[in-house]
Amino acid sequence: MQNEKCHALLFRIYLLQIRKVGKKDDLIDRMMEEDFDENRYLQEFQNQIYELAGKAEREIQSDTEDVGILGKSMIDLALEVNDALEDDFILFPPEGESNVEAFHCLLDIAVHFMDQAETYLDQAVMNEKEKSRTV
Repeated sequence: MQNEKCHALLFRIYLLQIRKVGKKDDLIDRMMEEDFDENRYLQEFQNQIYELAGKAEREIQSDTEDVGILGKSMIDLALEVNDALEDDFILFPPEGESNVEAFHCLLDIAVHFMDQAETYLDQAVMNEKEKSRTV
């Protein structure tokens, strides 16, 4: 039980890190620099979100057996990735090919987590039906 709580806490920490990256606190300062490269920035942003989301997914799956919790966690993760993406979509319209690629990659990640959530929540419903039959 203690191990499961540790993994859940690490999952929450990764969600907060995704939110922090999504806030882009230093973006205005970076954009004022002469050598600011929008494409490089979006690639860095995409890589950070991808890495943090992957770590969060591994943490919650590593020691959590409750498919209901896993389903909710995947929804939380998809929403955090999506929220971070929305701000970039407004700031950097997908005009260039590399911009479009970065946005598609992050959308794919969000969709992956929603698919995972659907799978886990379907399994939770099936488990409940099985329990009700055996009672």
